[in-house]
Amino acid sequence: TAAEEERRQILAQAERTASGILADAQKKAQEITTQAEQQSEKTWQAFQQKAEELIRAHEELRLLAKGDGLFKQ
Repeated sequence: TAAEEERRQILAQAERTASGILADAQKKAQEITTQAEQQSEKTWQAFQQKAEELIRAHEELRLLAKGDGLFKQ
């Protein structure tokens, strides 16, 4: 019947719309995840660099103090 055909068309359109919304949401979620991973990597690299700088500075100070006889080892 015409009503049955209209119902099928409405359902098909609803499924297409829902699929489009889901695909858009998945794409957006992937973009957000990628951005978060990139930011996390940048933050980790910055932390590693600062930690290495701190370790080098500490070692330099230790060597300077040891050379001046401030620390006995």
